[in-house]
Order: sequence, then C-alpha cells, then structure tokens
Amino acid sequence: MSLSPGAVPPSPGRPSGLAVLVLHHSVTVVILVLFIGIGVWSYLTFQKTDFFVAVDRDNLQAQLSPPLLEAQRQRIDMALQVYARIHEHYPANLRELVDQGLLLPSDLYYPAGSELWAYQRDVDSFELTLILSQGDPASP
Repeated sequence: MSLSPGAVPPSPGRPSGLAVLVLHHSVTVVILVLFIGIGVWSYLTFQKTDFFVAVDRDNLQAQLSPPLLEAQRQRIDMALQVYARIHEHYPANLRELVDQGLLLPSDLYYPAGSELWAYQRDVDSFELTLILSQGDPASP
C-alpha cells in the first residue's frame, strides 16, 4: 500500500472517513427529529389550552372590579379611622388622608382612573359612597 505524501495512514483503532461522515450525519438527523418532535408536541399542547385565545378584557375587568373596589373602600375606611384616632375628628376631605401619608394619591382613583369616592363627614361619623360612571353615587 502506498501513501501519498502528507496522508495519514489509517490506524487500527480509528474509524475510516466514511464511518465518521455517516456518524456525523446520523447525529444531525437525530437532533433535527428531536427538535421537530418537541415543536409539534409544544404546538399540540398549547393548542388545547386558552393560550391562543384572545382575552375578553371587558369581562375580566367586570369580574375584578367588585373585589378591587371593596378593597379600596376598606383601605380608605381604615385610613379615615386612623386619622380620626390621631386628630380626634374626621378629615374635611379625602385629600387630607393623602397629605398625612395615610393613603397614596392613586388610592382615591384606583382601579377606575377617575375619582371614585364621595365623602361626607359628620361630627362623629362619615359616609363613603361609590360614584358610578354615570355620576350617580351608590353605596358599595
């Protein structure tokens, strides 16, 4: 057997060039099949869920609003009670609760983005009512 100059003679423990080429392409095909399989499995799995369904934001907001409004009413109510304990009278308006640091400015507007609460005080009590979007007050 004659070798051309610069050629590496095959050794008994090394695979031939054809065997390396087949092994390389076999591994590549296996990896591609795995990626395609994972992609198809992911598509079929997510297709069965609501992942691809558009969210009905109005319905979601309608479900979330009552608990959020009740939580805000309780937060304002608690701040009014704390203010009355400290100053021995209720504030003239809800803005004083923000000025005293008992509420954040957003607490008077969240979750609607506009003023939500009508506040009236007496000497030893107060009335906090929800202002509906039509402008009519309603008790929560």
